Amino acid sequence: MACVGHEDDRFALVETKPLGLKWASGESLAAARDPRGPMSSRNRAFTLEPLKGGLPDLGEAARKGIRASAQNILSPPVSNFGFKGIHKVADLMPQWLDDLESPETGLPEISTIMEDAGTGGGLFRMMWAEFLAETAELTGVGEFQEISDAYRGVSKKWTDVAGLVREAGATSSRECLHSASTMVHEAAEEERHLMQRLLELTG
Repeated sequence: MACVGHEDDRFALVETKPLGLKWASGESLAAARDPRGPMSSRNRAFTLEPLKGGLPDLGEAARKGIRASAQNILSPPVSNFGFKGIHKVADLMPQWLDDLESPETGLPEISTIMEDAGTGGGLFRMMWAEFLAETAELTGVGEFQEISDAYRGVSKKWTDVAGLVREAGATSSRECLHSASTMVHEAAEEERHLMQRLLELTG
């Protein structure tokens, strides 16, 4: 979420394209910045200052970041995270028409969250692919580019999954959800394989 303007005690906020521009009071914004729960980042803020002596080796910094991400995906702390979490979602998808109270509205919302609202999906895989391509340029290691290209294919698969979930909401199609489930299982294994390559490449 980003604050793009304010008028007195009213703040203009943007999170994702589907939500558009929203206004909030200072009190509401303060409460939102101080959430509770296991995934909260209470009042977190960063101040960036120029480094003395210039920037570090960006190629090495990228390698370290990639390695940490690969480790988190391959060895998640709980079964809801990483490639195990992706498989778990795939297992649940065929039952969503039965499990959701209002699948005609719930499934399009899930599709939007999956693709546009910051939980992964095709958009975030494409961002990861772009980062890997930039790492290939920084390090001169061509395999980063190969994995970047492969992640573009994974990104397309996730975008297709989001489309199937949205269609299931509009048509109550169980076939759409079964197809989406199969594709998500495939994506989980593709990503597990690609993250293993990245772990070995950055070791």
